[in-house]
Amino acid sequence: MKRVSLPCVAALVVLVAACGNIQTVKSFSTPYQEPSAGLRARIRVVTDGMLRAVPNSACIDWRLEGSGVMAIPTKGFANMNDRKLGMPPSPAQTLAPGSAGFAMSELYVRAGKPMVLDYLTQGLGGYRCSVQRSFVPTDGQDYEAVFFQNDKTCSFRVTGIDGTSSPPAIDLSPASLCRISDNI
Repeated sequence: MKRVSLPCVAALVVLVAACGNIQTVKSFSTPYQEPSAGLRARIRVVTDGMLRAVPNSACIDWRLEGSGVMAIPTKGFANMNDRKLGMPPSPAQTLAPGSAGFAMSELYVRAGKPMVLDYLTQGLGGYRCSVQRSFVPTDGQDYEAVFFQNDKTCSFRVTGIDGTSSPPAIDLSPASLCRISDNI
């Protein structure tokens, strides 16, 4: 049996990890891709930071098809802002568009499969928000995801839109990387 040197193994580990980091960087410039058919739900996203999505997964893997930016108020990134699908109004719509520092968009998401919402801010007063949560959308349901930073607090919620003034909150599960090597 041929022995592999330690430097060769280390180089291979670095190359494999770099692939994950390349995908993470790419996820900042790649727009989220909506499903065009099949079971779908609609989601309105309102955010003061970058809100990205990983469809068909309960963990973060930027290699998965469709992964990318849903909304961001900063120019220079993938832009899906201001899309309208005719969703019913809700209280969070008063935050955007037109509210300084917020972005909003309405998008289709795959229903019946988990999806991760990944929120990042540039940071206020030296404090940065980073929130990753997953949930499984229901076919035909409308949702609203609101992610924002308030001083040193990362605030987020996903609610169903049902025409009432206090829509039901959706249970969100924490999400982490699918491969720990993607963090290297």
